[in-house]
Amino acid sequence: MTARHPNLVGLELSNFKCGHDAPIYTVVEEIVEKSGTPFFAFKDIDENKPTGSIKIRVETITYFLKRYREEMIRARNKRREIEEKLAALEAELRGGGARKAGVA
Repeated sequence: MTARHPNLVGLELSNFKCGHDAPIYTVVEEIVEKSGTPFFAFKDIDENKPTGSIKIRVETITYFLKRYREEMIRARNKRREIEEKLAALEAELRGGGARKAGVA
């Protein structure tokens, strides 16, 4: 689902990476990353992990996601601008072709 939706990111939270579901972690991560969707993993969260290191990782992800959102907005605006220019050129070409056909 995350790999198909442009407004979602992948986030894996676990306190360790072993057990019956461990083989699927890499497969999911590869699918999401190949789609170009950001993927973040916290694989070592437990009561012994210093909160400062987790806070730094969350701040880094927050910073990245802000930049990622800005890039998505720029790309969307650029696509919209190109589509508008193409529509205007098409209208001009169709209008010019109709006038020439009417004159001849």
